[in-house]
Amino acid sequence: MRATPNRNLSAPATLWHVRMALNVAALSCQGNADAARLQYNQFLARHKAMLAKANMQVEGEYKAKFGGAAIPQRERLNTIVYNFFALPPAQAAFCAQAVRVGAAVNSLPADQLIAYAPTGLAMLEQPFTDFYEAYAAYQTRLASWRANRTLTMAPAGAPVPVALKVSLNSADMMADDDVIAPKGALSRLLARAD
Repeated sequence: MRATPNRNLSAPATLWHVRMALNVAALSCQGNADAARLQYNQFLARHKAMLAKANMQVEGEYKAKFGGAAIPQRERLNTIVYNFFALPPAQAAFCAQAVRVGAAVNSLPADQLIAYAPTGLAMLEQPFTDFYEAYAAYQTRLASWRANRTLTMAPAGAPVPVALKVSLNSADMMADDDVIAPKGALSRLLARAD
């Protein structure tokens, strides 16, 4: 099982992570007649009391664990969780799952929400764990392919000699600030720059 920022959570924190995932869906999932956004708003209204209770419990957990650093620690984890659920390659599958979970949480009475939260969270994580598993399998296949492949370089052609014939006499040379260059070279270079 792949580790995610949604591990080792209390029951209220699990519900809160479901809420965060559905919040990401409401902001990111624009298709399906805006179902994710509408469901999220319904979820907030329908389960306002239960979500407030879960939030207070999670806040208490952070205060007990981190004391005065509770708020920055919670904000840090919240940012990690929001970013986890916003991973672009998994968004299409995530949006579909979010609509399913949104429908489920909105059909539940408040007293069943905490019990459903681990199932809902697992469903919301699935598109991301599937993506990471597929990526790990790709990396394994790529490493195997690279290990079994022999690179051969095309033989280099024989070097082509380049001969420059320069014939200058002292009358063709001029000195300027200790730089010696062929007479008229500066004006030719400036003419080419235009």
